[in-house]
Amino acid sequence: MIKALIIIAIILGFYLLHRLCLWLEANGWIYYINKKAENGTLGSTLQELNALLNPSVRHTIEMKQNQVVVRRNEAGSPEELMSTDEGKKYDLIASGFAEMRDSFSTEQKYIDLLIDHLKPNANILDVGCGSGFPIASYLIEHGFQVTGVDSSKKLLKIAEDKCPLMQPIFGDIRSVGINQKFDAIVEWWCLFHLPKEDHAKMIARFASWLKKGGILEFTTGDSEYQESSSTMLNQELNFYSLNPDIYEKYLKDNGFKLLLRESDQEQHLVWLAKRDLK
Repeated sequence: MIKALIIIAIILGFYLLHRLCLWLEANGWIYYINKKAENGTLGSTLQELNALLNPSVRHTIEMKQNQVVVRRNEAGSPEELMSTDEGKKYDLIASGFAEMRDSFSTEQKYIDLLIDHLKPNANILDVGCGSGFPIASYLIEHGFQVTGVDSSKKLLKIAEDKCPLMQPIFGDIRSVGINQKFDAIVEWWCLFHLPKEDHAKMIARFASWLKKGGILEFTTGDSEYQESSSTMLNQELNFYSLNPDIYEKYLKDNGFKLLLRESDQEQHLVWLAKRDLK
């Protein structure tokens, strides 16, 4: 009887440990079953323990570790890639992404260029604001009023603590209702998560959210492409871009004057444009 109780207690203990590890992984604190461990020993040890208890898991882990994680298709259709609901994918890596995305890479130079075109206390919309760092927080430090829109609930939750002066809006930028007009819009590393057929719509939406004479700063790829990659914290994400000449046409069609088109890093362009006063 005592031996049976001990065995039951051990099994229950392993089960509870298993559930705890799944929860920790879901919150981005460890690597366990669904993601490959890259750094440290904790994630690898937990994976090995689970594989010993359940041999079928080892096969799953090995398949995930050996799979090709990037699929590139210049002419492929969006249906061939994963779901375009990137907000839920960022929810899975919110903590790790917020820690990684807490300082500037190449952005500061271009955010300063944007600021040069603005009056004090201007209202700015940060599209794909994430946790509010580094862009929204930098703009707020410079005295601007910032509203941030993002489709990741968990990143916006982090923003409540890290960037409390930013006004958050949750929603898909293709459909979210934004009635306010802004002096400027900044979009950095967000548009390229949307399928190519949505890019014309988004340039038009940007125009509708700007005051006359407002400034738009956004980023794209430097050529037409479509790919899926798991290099961001082992979370598969989709990336899309059009030929840069098409973006110039979209800007012209929506009443923008192009101020800057410049490469800040490999395969990446920064755009600065001004909405006309008509």
